[in-house]
Amino acid sequence: MMVFRKNVQRMLNRFQLFQDKVHFLNDEAKYAMVLGRLLVSIANLSPMDYNLARMLFLLFTVAVSIIHEITIAVCFASYVRDVDTLTDVLPALSLGIQIVSKGTVLLIKTKQLATLTEVVWNDFWPANIMGHAVEYKISKLSKRILIAFYTELIVTIVYSISTVILPLRRTPKVLFQQASYPLDLSKPLGYSIAFCIQSYMTLYAETATICGYDLMYQAICINCAAQFRLLCVALEYIGTGKEKEILEEIQNAVSDKTKRKSIKDQDANKELLGICVKHHQTLINVGHELNKIFGTGHFLQLCATLTGICTISYRISQTNDYNTIFVGLNYYFGHLCQLFMFCSASHELSFWSTCPSMSVYNSKWYNKGCDKIKKSLQILMIRSQRQMTMNSFGLFELNYVSFLAVMRFSFTLYTFLKTVAD
Repeated sequence: MMVFRKNVQRMLNRFQLFQDKVHFLNDEAKYAMVLGRLLVSIANLSPMDYNLARMLFLLFTVAVSIIHEITIAVCFASYVRDVDTLTDVLPALSLGIQIVSKGTVLLIKTKQLATLTEVVWNDFWPANIMGHAVEYKISKLSKRILIAFYTELIVTIVYSISTVILPLRRTPKVLFQQASYPLDLSKPLGYSIAFCIQSYMTLYAETATICGYDLMYQAICINCAAQFRLLCVALEYIGTGKEKEILEEIQNAVSDKTKRKSIKDQDANKELLGICVKHHQTLINVGHELNKIFGTGHFLQLCATLTGICTISYRISQTNDYNTIFVGLNYYFGHLCQLFMFCSASHELSFWSTCPSMSVYNSKWYNKGCDKIKKSLQILMIRSQRQMTMNSFGLFELNYVSFLAVMRFSFTLYTFLKTVAD
């Protein structure tokens, strides 16, 4: 992973890209933000780099996605007569829902996303601020969650390319997605226009929009979880007599924003607690913004994943065509990795959001120098016991439990489809 990041850093330096952020590749949590910005910039979706041309391009993509979704919905209403035809249309419909919803979020929530990412860049502590042991644990968490995204990205690219190329080998030529276009598909011109629209939606919109959106959310969750871990370590220094050392580390990390001032030994506990409380409130605000920006997308994500997994499982079980099985398996594993990525990142953020309470309890709060801050410590403990949850419309929480629930329910629906078909 370190070799990969060094290669990315060399590439960015060579082409003079993101020179104000490239040093974050050395941070074990913030490097995910750099990779996310690189991906969404390549896809022309970066909220930090938007101008009129980029906004118009994204608006065009969302508009084409909506039109494409309408053609699939019309086909759904007129073409579906049994389970087999239903499972032919629903996978494309579920992908279209993701494209439209996530593209709309990136279009409408541009300013909020830009503000949120700037908070992560500038206000979050470096991963190495509390020592190498903590940095190593943050690194392990980041790698574990990002592996799911890398798998999703690779599988999505393979799925998109194979979906477009494999139907070209068939005779007569057919579209790879069931849709009703106001075109004569029997003529070369009509077929070419429809094929270009579907290829654009598959190769660009699905891969770039969906994966770019997913990585942005995941990167912010990784950094929030890392900050809660760092906050826990900082709180455990209260009452130990080493508060001034930690304060100096924090001030060095944010020296461009914090005015240095001499701190007396008897005030070190109070100063450290003040910084920790402010940082805790910043993380709470980031969590609220995450839910506001991505909450609608989470709900539609769960619906699309549930629909996609159960229908593609049915199609794989009912066919002997190797091309269909190959494409279907890529579709299945892409949705599986995507769901796991969302639930894993959200679960880690929720788990670490309650840990400051235990860290305060584990600190040396009973020492004589902490008499003046005991009430403040109690308030912080009570506040941090309220878990920060990532939810979809306030209906479902994203965590490992919801991951298992979606997989169980998708298997139930798959069994139902097989029963109806038989």
